Amino acid sequence: MFLSQVVNGAVLPFVLIFMLILINDRKLMGNFANGPTFNLIAWITVIVMIALTLLMTIDIVNPGSSDVSWIITGRRIPKVPPQMHHPLRGAGLSSELQK
Repeated sequence: MFLSQVVNGAVLPFVLIFMLILINDRKLMGNFANGPTFNLIAWITVIVMIALTLLMTIDIVNPGSSDVSWIITGRRIPKVPPQMHHPLRGAGLSSELQK
């Protein structure tokens, strides 16, 4: 199931571009074609989706290389040491449980 969602996310920008081309065709859509404001919002959304898809692809090929936490927080978030990812290690548990 996870792989199908990754493929859906990777294909989504192409589907959105095709939809925008169709919905902007006045011959096809008539009065229901997009106006300039909605077109601007839609194309910005497509560009953001393409950027996120590229980041996802880079992260799949080279894990950890697309650290963009600084965009959200304004500073780099230090990486957590691998031993901290284990649920029983580094969590302040007794030494018997950490072995």
